[in-house]
Amino acid sequence: MTRKSLPIGIQDFATIRSEDFYYVDKTPLIRRLVEEGRHYFLSRPRRFGKSLLLDTIKALFEGQETLFRGLAIHPHWDWSATHPVVRLSFGRKYDRPEDIERNIANQLGLIEHAAGLDPVNSADASPERLQSLLYRLHHKTGRRVVILVDEYDKPILDALTDPDRAPTGSPCAVSTE
Repeated sequence: MTRKSLPIGIQDFATIRSEDFYYVDKTPLIRRLVEEGRHYFLSRPRRFGKSLLLDTIKALFEGQETLFRGLAIHPHWDWSATHPVVRLSFGRKYDRPEDIERNIANQLGLIEHAAGLDPVNSADASPERLQSLLYRLHHKTGRRVVILVDEYDKPILDALTDPDRAPTGSPCAVSTE
């Protein structure tokens, strides 16, 4: 009997499934999330599988059916109904606040390119660019867009340990002048 390997450090659902690593089937929980709600905030400790869960959800909504064969969700999912997915990750180190903006713009540009959309002027602010991307993806596909945000807290946690980047005053300054 051959033993499967543990997917230590692997956050890519396709790699885990295609290379036959051990995988704990979380698709019944994903199915419940999809059927019972619309917006979720998942807060779990670091290194607890959030990125793998988001990658699994992304693969599911993109209709990557072969990866889900043998899993609980497979017979309950409409594999013909794919959805565009926007997955943003803040899981890198940012030395300056403008690095975050540049990274978001880069991620949005890659998503536009992968979807075959004309890129928006990179000078546009990220909130407007994200709004435009969501509109264009929905308009192109006629489907709701799935938005996944990973490592949302990393820039904040990094700044908290760096006094030069972390604000020391009140987040809402009020002037009495």
